[in-house]
Amino acid sequence: HRHRMGGASLMRVMLAFPSSEVDQRAVTAASCALASVLGLRVEPRRLRADHDAAGARAAVQAVLDAVTDPAVALLALPYSPGHTAHLVTDVIQRCPRPVLVVPISKRQLATTDVDRVLVPLNGTALSADTVAEAVGMFCARGVDVVVLHVFDESTVPKFWDQAEHARK
Repeated sequence: HRHRMGGASLMRVMLAFPSSEVDQRAVTAASCALASVLGLRVEPRRLRADHDAAGARAAVQAVLDAVTDPAVALLALPYSPGHTAHLVTDVIQRCPRPVLVVPISKRQLATTDVDRVLVPLNGTALSADTVAEAVGMFCARGVDVVVLHVFDESTVPKFWDQAEHARK
């Protein structure tokens, strides 16, 4: 999903649902730090959500439609409890691209270095395929990749307390 322009890769990072300038600055900083690790350039794009239900559904669909563009490699979302939390959750569950979720708090931490990433997977080929290219890029640059198997009610094993019960 990368394009070459002037010798450097262009990764379009979409910034969705910012409710304030603080959200936008935090997510842009995290996106730039991530792009720096991957040797890519960032082109932020800002999308807003309306407060009514129809506007929220339209905003989620607009984001999902936009990430089908082959130039979009990553979606960046601010997350904090509030009116956009359900929108972020909806997008994360349906997004066909890796998603960078930036927790927003009153006390912002400087985001300049990325040395570890968390990759939650649900055990399906689709979830693994979605992040395979990005994980490979992180590994090639020496970033510590932590993979977390996430279960839901339909996938959690009845018991899994011994090594012989483990799945590969």
